[in-house]
Amino acid sequence: MQWLETCFDPQTREKANRKPRVLVCDGHGSHVTGKFICFCMENNIKLMILPPHSSHLTQPLDIAVFGPLKQFLSNAVYQLVGANLSKLTKSEWLQCYIPARVHAFTSSNIKSGWSGAGLVPFNPRKIIRRKLGRSPTPPSTPPPEGTIFDTALLNSSPSNIEATKEANQQLKDIFISNSELATPQKIYILQMGQKVEQYQARIAILDAQKTAAEGILSGRKRAESGTQLFLKGKHFVSQPEVVEKIENHEMMITSQAKKRVNRTTKKAMDTAEIEGEEEHELEEIASTVVEPYNE
Repeated sequence: MQWLETCFDPQTREKANRKPRVLVCDGHGSHVTGKFICFCMENNIKLMILPPHSSHLTQPLDIAVFGPLKQFLSNAVYQLVGANLSKLTKSEWLQCYIPARVHAFTSSNIKSGWSGAGLVPFNPRKIIRRKLGRSPTPPSTPPPEGTIFDTALLNSSPSNIEATKEANQQLKDIFISNSELATPQKIYILQMGQKVEQYQARIAILDAQKTAAEGILSGRKRAESGTQLFLKGKHFVSQPEVVEKIENHEMMITSQAKKRVNRTTKKAMDTAEIEGEEEHELEEIASTVVEPYNE
């Protein structure tokens, strides 16, 4: 809100010459409060929000700056984590972040972000092409006869399941018949063992990622209410019907917060009153014990 009032509005008002200004934001909660939207409506600012999960295509920082920043930061943090530290302090994290930011926020990366977003030079078809995606990779064909134990089979992407099954079945038949293994078959077995270890490590990583993702998604489902619910399917949000719903929701949240505070205050007062009564009772008991003793 402070940025809107002290930066965007004064720096664009004169240039707009009373014509509408368009402000494009992501759907963050601080951009879609009732106060924020009302200010835009009162000052002829058309507030638009990006479609969900699109910032990696449309925002220059996400396209060409944050990626290198994460990479440099990860490399620096990994050195500390590799030292078996149980905890990373804020100062240590900052010592990693500052040089990582210098390496990531370069002129070439920033310009690449604007170009990748199709903004400078203006080329919106870039986003359309990236959104449509690439054509799927054709499935790999099985190796020709006589090369069934080719080790390239284990490293094919995507995996050729049928060819792998056939090679494994033939290997099983060789073991059953106690036949002598040829060199290609021995190499295939060794590499298959290594591949199994790689798959096990990958499965463990994917399981951990799946558990983390499920936790995040469950949290998002719980949070998918309020203003985000009103904005679903909308991109032009500086409209009276939208701001009315958001303001009503904010009033309800404020009312609920006040009720919680009142309940907490009342509970504290009741507890203090009970403690005061207990203290008075203890004083009376003490006086009944002390007075006969004094006599």
